[in-house]
Amino acid sequence: MDHIKIFMGCNEHPAFVTTDVPPMSIRNLKLFDNKKEPVARWTLDKHRKDHVYDEIDNIKAQVSNGIWNIEEYVSWEKKIEISVNERNPQIATDTEHGRIFVATSDSLYIYHTENNELQCVKTQGGAPFASGGSQTIYDPVMDRLVSYSVLFPQLITYDLEGNSWSSYPGVEGLAPIQHHNRFIDSETNTLVVFGGYGNHAFKANLACHSLSGGDWNIHSLAPEVAPRFLSAAGYLGNGKFLVMGGFGSLSGKQEESPRNFDDLYEVDYKTGKVRKLADITLEKEHRTLGNSLVIDKESGKIYALTFCKERFDSDIRLLSLDMNTFQQDILGEPIPYRFLDTESFADLFLYPKQQKLYAVVLNAGINQQYKINIYSLRYPPLKISEIMQKEVLSDNHFLFGVSLILLVSVIGAIGMWGYKKKRKVVDVQVSADSSSVNSVVEEIPEIIKEKPISCIRLLGGFQVFNRTGEDITGSFSLITRQLFVFLLLHSIKDGKGTTSQKIDEVFWFGMDKASATNNRSVNIRKLRLILKEIGDITLVNENSYWHLDIGKEITCDYYDAINTINYIKKEKGFSLVMLERLLNIVSSGSLLPNMNVEWADAYKADFSDNLIDLLTTMLSLKDTENDQKLLLCIADAILLHDTTNEEAIKVKCRILYQQGQKGLSKQAFERFSVAYMNMLNEKPAFEYQDIIH
Repeated sequence: MDHIKIFMGCNEHPAFVTTDVPPMSIRNLKLFDNKKEPVARWTLDKHRKDHVYDEIDNIKAQVSNGIWNIEEYVSWEKKIEISVNERNPQIATDTEHGRIFVATSDSLYIYHTENNELQCVKTQGGAPFASGGSQTIYDPVMDRLVSYSVLFPQLITYDLEGNSWSSYPGVEGLAPIQHHNRFIDSETNTLVVFGGYGNHAFKANLACHSLSGGDWNIHSLAPEVAPRFLSAAGYLGNGKFLVMGGFGSLSGKQEESPRNFDDLYEVDYKTGKVRKLADITLEKEHRTLGNSLVIDKESGKIYALTFCKERFDSDIRLLSLDMNTFQQDILGEPIPYRFLDTESFADLFLYPKQQKLYAVVLNAGINQQYKINIYSLRYPPLKISEIMQKEVLSDNHFLFGVSLILLVSVIGAIGMWGYKKKRKVVDVQVSADSSSVNSVVEEIPEIIKEKPISCIRLLGGFQVFNRTGEDITGSFSLITRQLFVFLLLHSIKDGKGTTSQKIDEVFWFGMDKASATNNRSVNIRKLRLILKEIGDITLVNENSYWHLDIGKEITCDYYDAINTINYIKKEKGFSLVMLERLLNIVSSGSLLPNMNVEWADAYKADFSDNLIDLLTTMLSLKDTENDQKLLLCIADAILLHDTTNEEAIKVKCRILYQQGQKGLSKQAFERFSVAYMNMLNEKPAFEYQDIIH
């Protein structure tokens, strides 16, 4: 049987070579001989990197383009990145509905894990405490956010319906307790806060506050629990919670023998009673902890995020601790983490409905920008060793050559690599009848005004301003927002719009016709009310097609961008004015980066392809080759929409180096290399030295 080969999917066999493969999912693959006896069985769970052995006779099957479902239990998936330009953004999590909140002084971002949507709401009044991190928490009983400071008895609450805080915070000065732990006991309606760092001292204070009002009740747990920060805590129930690890000192003074603590305590916040459960020896590289513990009483395990506070370029790992034996394991793959003391924050929670863990990681960026990255991991998590088969050395028994070409995802890492390699620079005279836009508007609309009036923004994120310049993005619900964008994209594409049937298939698939029609009618009515606020834009139903009638006073960056792209392609001569206009529009970011829905993917790809092809062509024109400032702007725009574009990074690094900005040049290449590895799973084919010499 060693002469037999079986191919599934893509293959290069001379008799039937093919790369045309539909997405497929395969498991429990079995082969039988003519006597119906099993010859081989591949369950396709445990595996090697690019091959897998059967469980009967260790027959090797080669795998290409495979995405192993079981790896979702060891590999964190980055879901979204939220950027804010304000120090100490307040982060809170809702474990009941799978929501993550990021609050600034004037806005609230709500990430919905259910549909991977980011909602941005302009705060109508008030603001949270923000002299330090983690001063806001979600109250599941009242469905609200609670902002607090142990220096003030008054709690500030956020009304998710009215989009406003109940008041403005008092002046705290220096944050009294950075990196403290907190939780809410819903049964007693109590906010409980422990530990932290402030004013050059570590804390062991247990502070309790009724969510109904009153003042703080504060007392110290020292010396039973040493003062500390960067510990992890989780609520057990019945007034008891666990505190694990952290960094501090026995006296609480920062200058007196500060050290890591490898211990686990059970604390009753009602009585103040403390019981030490164990001394645990955490790994040297992972001795400080994220804010929260996930406690699984059924399995008897607790989970925490761990990292090394002594390193700036650190990473976060997931720690598992058995509550009976106190055996610990490091699970899954690492998450990148740039720890910068009070400028950083990490938290963990379990969303039972999805059976997923979520890690929320705050990193300080450049130019006072802060990035909140959200990752997910299937639950219960596994060790890498639990999904990897042992390598089998070849021996003398037969090898049954089986090639499994699994294309479980339409776009895999290797597929993206192939796509990038095949990209060609188009001539600037490309026909204007691109799939993304079917016609060129003869009159190019004016550039978006400085004060955005009657303005729709899709680049860099969804944002809408009304006729008075007020941001009304928060007026859209998740459904009305997606419905509006769906209709807008279809209307811009060909002016015809889309049918009721298509709308129902996309938004209310699986519903009976009457229910779908009712849902459509209700949401269209809501959308029309919002459109009246925007200005001269109306939703029209003509000849069984829904489309948006957009007046001249309405500006839309996506609409302006595609018209400008087609205008430049149509014109034979080079126009610096139009190029600068295009760069100004697209510098806001990619198309709908936070709207991850299948129907938008084609629009995103078409827009990105047309833009990058045009701008890449502009890099090599004689009209631009001697204008370093313009070339740098073009390269930056390309990299904003395609972080792994090789031509753009070469131009950017070379120009920065020639201008004497060697540090910025090297940093740009390092960021490019990280993005290249993350997306394509390989290093760039060139080094930094190849660019500058």
